Amino acid sequence: MKKGWASTTCRCSSKSRTAGSPGPVSMTLHSTLSWLALLFGLGHGLLLLFDDYFTYTLGNIFLPFTGPYRPEVVGLGTLAFWLFMIGIIPLNLPFTWLYNNTGRSILAVILFHSMVNFTGELIALTERADTLSILLWFVTAIGIAVSWGAKSLTREKVVQA
Repeated sequence: MKKGWASTTCRCSSKSRTAGSPGPVSMTLHSTLSWLALLFGLGHGLLLLFDDYFTYTLGNIFLPFTGPYRPEVVGLGTLAFWLFMIGIIPLNLPFTWLYNNTGRSILAVILFHSMVNFTGELIALTERADTLSILLWFVTAIGIAVSWGAKSLTREKVVQA
């Protein structure tokens, strides 16, 4: 009986994959990719500071709509970045509250996080609606901290030894 094409293909691809990529090098590159991205961003910012074609200052790099090159377009990208970074802060509290109040279930947090991400991708929001959703997350986070207690985010009393 002839071998199936799927088993032959899988066998060939797994052989070429293990032969072509050494494990330690791949794992090292994978684990340091975020640091490389951070260094690339810092290097790009430093290069902009010393550029003679467009004169950038430190304020132009971090503040939206202040750069010399197409400030409205570049500023919108910068504003979206800062709104994203600010939006992460209030999301941590509902995730922590859910983790603490479901018997420390990571699955519940993963499902809730997936739901938040899926909803964000499914429904396109305008800049105004995105800002309002961030404000609603802040209100939710404050409500959880006030009603459940800011120390442990649970209704149980914290016993100090």
